[in-house]
Amino acid sequence: MMCFHRSVTVLINTMKETLRRIFIVLIFLSIVSLFSIFTLKQSQLAYMPDGDRLHARQERMLKVTKPLENCISPESTITSTSTSSTTTSTAIHSSIQCTNGPKKNLMFLKTHKTGSSTVQNVLVRHANKNNLFIGLPAYDILFNYHSGLGFRRDFVKKTPADKTVNMLVHHMVFNKKEVAAVLPSDTIYFTILRDPATQFESVFKYLNRDVRAFRRVKGGMKEFLTNPEKYYKGEGDGHIWWFGKNNVMYDLGFNNTNETDQYIQESIEEIDKTFQLVLISEYFDISLLLLKDLLCLDMRDIVYLSMNARNQSSVEHVTSDVTDLIYNWNKADTALYKHYNKTFWQRVEKYGKERMEKDLLEFEILKNETANFCVEDKLLNNKDVKDKSLKMFNPQNIDIGQYKLKEEAKNNMTCRGMILPEKAWYNIFSNRQYRHIPQKKTAAKYKMVKQQPGNTKTVIPNPAAANENLKVQTRQAPKVVVKFQAGKPNKTPVVNKVKLAPHSK
Repeated sequence: MMCFHRSVTVLINTMKETLRRIFIVLIFLSIVSLFSIFTLKQSQLAYMPDGDRLHARQERMLKVTKPLENCISPESTITSTSTSSTTTSTAIHSSIQCTNGPKKNLMFLKTHKTGSSTVQNVLVRHANKNNLFIGLPAYDILFNYHSGLGFRRDFVKKTPADKTVNMLVHHMVFNKKEVAAVLPSDTIYFTILRDPATQFESVFKYLNRDVRAFRRVKGGMKEFLTNPEKYYKGEGDGHIWWFGKNNVMYDLGFNNTNETDQYIQESIEEIDKTFQLVLISEYFDISLLLLKDLLCLDMRDIVYLSMNARNQSSVEHVTSDVTDLIYNWNKADTALYKHYNKTFWQRVEKYGKERMEKDLLEFEILKNETANFCVEDKLLNNKDVKDKSLKMFNPQNIDIGQYKLKEEAKNNMTCRGMILPEKAWYNIFSNRQYRHIPQKKTAAKYKMVKQQPGNTKTVIPNPAAANENLKVQTRQAPKVVVKFQAGKPNKTPVVNKVKLAPHSK
């Protein structure tokens, strides 16, 4: 009996040892198999074209998701006692139809110093990917913006007879009737705003040599804001005078010098009727996700690298007392921002908080993965960029940071497209769309001359009635009337001689 018991014990121990060894072998084989699969995947990835490789890495990273807490803060930063607004935006829709793929017909009103250059870059890449036709300015990259005139259909390059303009995305003074004459009836209108405190600081810093009111100041922005009437002389006071006060309202086609509560309220109501979405620069990623939803885009379509952004050394910290001065001086822009900061969060609520949290995390992962693949960690100074086609506009005394592509990304059009400046994209679409069409430079049709008898044409900067359907108070004719004389269409104009940067942050 003892002998039998020992035999059973030995057998059991032998079986245990055998099972242990089998288990170890299985673990080892599993590790070898996983390593082989990983190596195969990497080798396949290595032989993919750059675009496919980036796409594959993005797909892999998008699978990693988890809840993101406290990412949304709906409180407005505006604290001044500006005009209150009770209007509920008519542009908030309960559902978005995406049965026919991405939206094609778009109008983006590019405002100044709001991050609009980055949004524009997303849109031109969308147009490039889907072979959409962008209506380009007839002269340079602005729709005759320096003249102060409201947009006119003849500011657009002549369109081929077999083409329809799908998009307008360059700087203009908005004119609803004329824009609608260029674009299809189902066009989606949207724009972007920024807190006036930081937007005005950025405008003051960028344009202090171009705006006469800013040039008069010796001690900086605070001195200007302490006694703005001393320096700002109003309509017609030099080149791009409107940047001195409520410049966003001016871009939207309204009277920037009228700050009555009634006029501001009626202006906001008109904007509500026109624009389906107003993005907010301070919540840029959330804004892009709302735009993605509205335009039925893929998340990869809205990945971005910040365009035309200043190095932090060039940014002036705006203290609370200066912030209040900016809000008081730019009453209309402040009321506008306060209203759309409120309706923005109504859009987020309709999008869904949990969905937004999930999408924000996915978007952040996707941006990081794309940036890691495309660009070096360290930003270049604009002056160190050797490729002229990649150079951003760089005002005097402003440091603009630019990205440097990694060696393996230099031939990747996704990566290159994200860092191409506005002028480079303008040239790409101009060569593609208008190569066989003779162009008449409508914006260069008149040259500036001194007032004299004879064949003259009077041009009043920025006609007040930018929106003919808006029955509200309009600007009076300016004190200074500029005279233009008819000249040869292809002659370089003096009107646009002073350069204005395509702005962002």
